[in-house]
Amino acid sequence: MAKKSAKRPRKTTRPGKFESSGDIGEKLRDITLNGMCEDECGSVTENGHWYGLLTKTGIRGASNAIVVESDQGFFDYETYPSAAAARAKFNKIARELAEEQGEFD
Repeated sequence: MAKKSAKRPRKTTRPGKFESSGDIGEKLRDITLNGMCEDECGSVTENGHWYGLLTKTGIRGASNAIVVESDQGFFDYETYPSAAAARAKFNKIARELAEEQGEFD
């Protein structure tokens, strides 16, 4: 009978700020650095997180995304089934942030 080897944890090729988002996250970050977000809210210095809305990225598997960067420099994203769904979630985030900062009563 063959001996089973223990599975080793998968090593990430991108430790650090893109650890949870991988290569796609890094490509999305490049897009945000070039000012290509359709909309953005938050601030890493004011509330600890910055959010960007990207619906037309040109990256397979990453259209209709909301990206987020933390005050510690970590970058992540979440995709949605449609641009409308991504916009709705983004608007919710923006409203919650505005309420926290007292912009809406």
